[in-house]
Amino acid sequence: MVKLNVTISEIIKETSDVKTFRLKFNKGGSMPFLPGQFVMVALEENPKNAKAYSISSSSEDKEFLEITVKIYSNGKFSPLLDKSKVGDILVINGPFGHFNYRKDMGDKIVLIYGGTGIAPFRSIIKTVADNKWDTEITLIGCYKKPEDIIYKEEMSKWKIKNIITITRPETSEEKWNGCTGRINEEMINCNVDKNSVFYLCGPTEMVNGLKEVLDSIGVSKENIKFERWG
Repeated sequence: MVKLNVTISEIIKETSDVKTFRLKFNKGGSMPFLPGQFVMVALEENPKNAKAYSISSSSEDKEFLEITVKIYSNGKFSPLLDKSKVGDILVINGPFGHFNYRKDMGDKIVLIYGGTGIAPFRSIIKTVADNKWDTEITLIGCYKKPEDIIYKEEMSKWKIKNIITITRPETSEEKWNGCTGRINEEMINCNVDKNSVFYLCGPTEMVNGLKEVLDSIGVSKENIKFERWG
């Protein structure tokens, strides 16, 4: 575990309320991590007000790491981060967490998420690609509207099985021809091998419900890893 000052080198607007921040290591700095882990992030002027964010970049990127942040208007930290600019200094502490992937953990993995729960999975997907591992990845995600899809353009280049379902297509200005409704047993059964290692990341209610679904279809508890919030 290390504590570092990093410089915001790029800010990418993913959706109307989600941004990815690229945090460049200053000279001599580095933070090795396993894909799926998280860091504590704080503003330079207020290091005690820190927030946990999953690392969303590849572990093979040695000069920077990225975090993907949803901006909550009533949040205690994200509105402050939203005001940050390229060149600003942040303080990061980490890495933390046992929610991670290594090649020896399985050659078939299923990554199931809601919203910004995709962030640690982007790290896993990019790390697998950068290392040219033969891991078979299925990504299953849930959003309210098509406009909420994070990494939309980038994920079209990922060489994985990618399923997205939309829960409120009727509220969208974009036409949606894909899956609708919440992630359910049928969606999982039709698209994955039950002997895979399953990763779940999202709101507590969603993750708890998916754990019950996986248990009901015979996935062993040892093959279920999860991270939840809220």
